[in-house]
Amino acid sequence: MIIHTTKDALNRALRSHGEEDAAARALVLNDEQMNVIGDRAGWYVMNRASGRRDGRSIFIDTALALAAIEFFEGAPRELRWKRRRLKGIY
Repeated sequence: MIIHTTKDALNRALRSHGEEDAAARALVLNDEQMNVIGDRAGWYVMNRASGRRDGRSIFIDTALALAAIEFFEGAPRELRWKRRRLKGIY
């Protein structure tokens, strides 16, 4: 599963999780790099439990942010903000 997104949407997903440096980098990605991130984000949606008691998958923008961080840093890590903050982002 691959998640297709735009650079602007990826930027907003990263900003809403407190990842300002990565958000700026997202705006200059090429199509191939976006596909790599989208493929990994699809993996997160299908395979990573969010910690919810009901076992639902994570939000797509959270999966995109996690995938972008993994792409930029070369290894997965948790996002700076566990909860999304949308005020001032949209």
